[in-house]
Amino acid sequence: MGRLLGSLLVVAGITELAFGVGTGGGLWLALVGWFLVSSARTENQPRAVATEMRPATRVLDVACPLEEVATAGPADLVVDVLAQTPGCAEGRILVMDGGQLVGIVSPSDVVAALRRAGLRAS
Repeated sequence: MGRLLGSLLVVAGITELAFGVGTGGGLWLALVGWFLVSSARTENQPRAVATEMRPATRVLDVACPLEEVATAGPADLVVDVLAQTPGCAEGRILVMDGGQLVGIVSPSDVVAALRRAGLRAS
């Protein structure tokens, strides 16, 4: 249910941004939807390692497969990749430039950038 509601909010937010309809809070709708989708995915994919198993657990055993992590280029718009956050990365997006990893964007990074820009939900 959380993934569906989140996806609907992302679509509504992107639609509002793209077509200028609604109250002007399209980016916030999309971000809230992104968080909901990410949270729902996290609930379905537990990554916790039992204390007694930690000494023998490798990073690969708990890592998200790359095909389940969204990627974007440095010039891509955030709103274009919000709905493309598949898998278990909890909303994180790998920023790739020419096949090289140049950064990682998390939902909290996006919110912080919006706050610095003085944008707020309306």
